Amino acid sequence: MNNLQIALDFGIRLIGVPYDYWLGGDNQKDAPMFAYNGEVPNIKDVTSVNCAGLCNLILRSIGKELPFSKKTKTIGGTVAYFEYYQNKSYEFSIKHRYPLGTLLMRNYRSMNDQGHLAITLNEKGTKSLILQSNVDGEFFKSTKPGVNAIYTLEESNMTLTDENGNGCYYDRIVLPEDWIE
Repeated sequence: MNNLQIALDFGIRLIGVPYDYWLGGDNQKDAPMFAYNGEVPNIKDVTSVNCAGLCNLILRSIGKELPFSKKTKTIGGTVAYFEYYQNKSYEFSIKHRYPLGTLLMRNYRSMNDQGHLAITLNEKGTKSLILQSNVDGEFFKSTKPGVNAIYTLEESNMTLTDENGNGCYYDRIVLPEDWIE
């Protein structure tokens, strides 16, 4: 089995784990961020996970090092992913059909918009399912759905819309060969 399949299989096994929040300061070494390099914990020990934590666990499941931000001196957060993969990323376009395992990124903007990371689970364009950890409901209160694959790329991108009603949530993408293979 290749790294991509091992990593996605691991991530899919986390579906149903509740979401939890980064509240500022250092990225947590345990739940919900799992922001350190090393062996992946036992799945039963993953009690909560945020979007970056999901990607961190996925990378750790295949022995990859987590992204590090030189600017903020942090490991494994949305800022680190955005900075680390900057030269390997491409502008997001809802019109593009992304391959299985593509990393979707929204950059960190503030405590109330901490960015987002998600992964495509198939190659169906706007109808591709994405693996992510997110909340539906009030931010900083809700923990559900947590890790899920219930939204399409189109639905997830519509989380934020521009003045014309077009989805504009994601900023950049990283192809699977540039982050997970």
